[in-house]
Amino acid sequence: MGFRNLVPILALLHYGVLGANILIWSPRYGLSHVNFLGNIADVLTADGHNVTIYSSILDPHVTTFGNRLPAHTIFFKPEGFSNDWLKLEMKGPLVWEAPPCEGMCMKWSDFDQIVEQTYKLCKAILKDDVLLGRLRNSKFELVFSECFDACAPGIWEMIGIKNIVLVSALGMMPRLYDITGMPTVSSFMPVGLTPYSDEMTFMERVVNFNLDIVFQYYKYTLDNKFWKLFNDKIPGFPTFEQIYNDKTALIMTNVNEFAETARPTTNMIRYIGGSTLHEPKPLSKELSELLNKNPTTILISMGSLAQSKDMPTWLKKADPRLSLFITHGGMNSILEAVSAKK
Repeated sequence: MGFRNLVPILALLHYGVLGANILIWSPRYGLSHVNFLGNIADVLTADGHNVTIYSSILDPHVTTFGNRLPAHTIFFKPEGFSNDWLKLEMKGPLVWEAPPCEGMCMKWSDFDQIVEQTYKLCKAILKDDVLLGRLRNSKFELVFSECFDACAPGIWEMIGIKNIVLVSALGMMPRLYDITGMPTVSSFMPVGLTPYSDEMTFMERVVNFNLDIVFQYYKYTLDNKFWKLFNDKIPGFPTFEQIYNDKTALIMTNVNEFAETARPTTNMIRYIGGSTLHEPKPLSKELSELLNKNPTTILISMGSLAQSKDMPTWLKKADPRLSLFITHGGMNSILEAVSAKK
């Protein structure tokens, strides 16, 4: 599904009047997430809407709002904010050294660290009357956001947002099932952040079932932790579950429905897989000449988490389990590979 094909999906919002005032809530969890929301912002801008992108500091390596077309931008970094994001294991060299994941493909210690960072940001936002006033006075008609920011629904309630469109760069996540009222059938539906498919062994189903329960409990305690911040400020504050259930108009997942594992769905869910892809453009002269030199070209992508600077410095090419060695052409590497009869 191409970039332009997202427009008909957004038309489901039934905003007949051009120039709706829209907030894109885009904390900097990672470059891919920011780019995903930035592309949605571009579609809305191109459709004539007034778009504001709010982006709070998390990953200091992400320095973009993700958009290509003009939009209002708000970057939030509290004065004196201590950012420990780079201490996450998923941001370090262990990404290269970790064995294949079994169960959840993310450390609970990383989860806790992300929650702590978000909690500090949440308290800072609640103390920033200037920022809250600016957001409130903007009179946004709806917000587009992923569901990871545990502070976000409280802020949206405070600034008067009436409609929420939840998007997900990772497919269906536990909270999204709660909002739609659909069950999570862990016998064949893999929990988010696991390596499983819909064909699991008995033990994989047991692990998947346990993770489903753990995520539900974790989500409950997380919501309660952040909700208390708002209830202390405004007694009688609605629960985050109430906010999501009452105001969520649509859920959009960055998934191709024909490549998704089997699962229930509803009309509330729209698949927009490929919406962040742009029309291909001709390569530069240098790259085109490079590809013309050989009949076959292999492109290797490590994603936005695995940094090449953190790669292991050396790997013994003589290991008999090594089947393919791709090198930049350095003589030491070539000689070692030849000596190992590779």
